[in-house]
Amino acid sequence: MPKPRRTYPGFFKSEPSPQGQAFIDCISGVLQGQFECVPLFQTQDKIHVYFVGSASKYGLLIEPVEHTSEDPGVFVSDVAFWCDLYGSGITLCAEMTSHSWDAWLAASQSGDKSLIEGPTGKRNKARDQLSADYGVNRDRITVSCGPASETPEALLGVSVQKLSELIHDYGHRIQQVLPNALSAWVVPSDEMRTLEITIVDSDGSETTSEAEVPDSYGVYLQNESPFLLSNIAIKAGGFGTVDDEHWQRPTRQFRCFLEPKELLQIDTLDAGDLDFVNWYYLTASPPKANSRTFECLVRGQTLADHPFEQIEGLEKKGYKMPLEPARDAGQSP
Repeated sequence: MPKPRRTYPGFFKSEPSPQGQAFIDCISGVLQGQFECVPLFQTQDKIHVYFVGSASKYGLLIEPVEHTSEDPGVFVSDVAFWCDLYGSGITLCAEMTSHSWDAWLAASQSGDKSLIEGPTGKRNKARDQLSADYGVNRDRITVSCGPASETPEALLGVSVQKLSELIHDYGHRIQQVLPNALSAWVVPSDEMRTLEITIVDSDGSETTSEAEVPDSYGVYLQNESPFLLSNIAIKAGGFGTVDDEHWQRPTRQFRCFLEPKELLQIDTLDAGDLDFVNWYYLTASPPKANSRTFECLVRGQTLADHPFEQIEGLEKKGYKMPLEPARDAGQSP
């Protein structure tokens, strides 16, 4: 099975026409917000397939190699988006054909090298203007959503059966690396504050002193795997006792996705918050695989029990916190 070589779809690297923007808006609408792509598969014909994931949904992007148009200097690019998230055997397909003008292609066809040998700014301006003028009347996008039995058997040279297999395989591979693919970090801020600390001796006497402590602590979630982890739900809260009264930190719920090797801040704790138990439930839902929920507890009394290490990509040190299978994702610990 050939491995993917492109790291990102070529279509998204160029300025889209109005039709191209409509194509991106379609994907964003289906995935319900911001999304990212990672290479998944390459066919023998160099057709690239990408996994596309957001905070709540996913799909596949198919992109063959671009080819030249009959008109001088013009490349034609095809791209398709496919997903089967609607249940009852319903799939959505969006296909886009776009055109772009290229100075080097035009020079090789006409022999006129004045533009490619001239200033870069002038060449880029000509490229953008000619691409816009040409593509606005020729670019096309089509969208269909219906029973899988009525959709084409293949999209841009890749069978729908193969696309289904790729989704299942990707989800299974993600499930195999959880929870090791995820790390939680508690990172002290560079800013410090002075706190008064009262120590009660065994005889009941009290001693008060001052100590410099970090002003705040960032809580981070890190994806240490090469996979795009989409559809992650996070539930966070805290509890403790203040003057013999039970205290609850307001519960928050949100969703996110993590690109390969990405580090994402999910919370900020005040220095005083570490007097209490701060809890986080993370539910990861790989494509076509069972969801798994993990919990992480952060409290000041036990921070020093965890490794204090350099964090790759952050240029800071932090406490690496364990992620354990959740006991009950519906209640605080």
